[in-house]
Amino acid sequence: MAMRPRLSAAQFGVLQSLLDHGPVNGTEVLLPPAMDGSRRVKLECHLLNAVTLSKLESLGLVWVYRDVHERPKDATGRPGNPRRKITISIRDDGIKALSAQSAGGDAERDRATAQPPRAPAGSPQGSRGAPTKDSQ
Repeated sequence: MAMRPRLSAAQFGVLQSLLDHGPVNGTEVLLPPAMDGSRRVKLECHLLNAVTLSKLESLGLVWVYRDVHERPKDATGRPGNPRRKITISIRDDGIKALSAQSAGGDAERDRATAQPPRAPAGSPQGSRGAPTKDSQ
């Protein structure tokens, strides 16, 4: 079985939010072409950005439903940037990756936040481990 890459904090947060609150709606906006001809996509969504979405989608952890492109007009009648509505939901692989990371992440977090043992209150080393003036 292939090993899944570790999720970043942003990816983990998105997956956890999708698991807790269900599918999320957003809007993809196709921005004007750059000098090299490539087009940038801006994501209007309160939960994540376009880079995080594309990474989660490429890993197969989320499913994205994309509606048809629309080209809305502004108040003066000029056409705006093409946009389309999207719906993002978590897949079964996303739930598995989330549970695998959260199960493995607890042990790592406990090791990272572990503090050295403290000396007893009556010992000459005090609470910080360094000898105190009274103990010398």
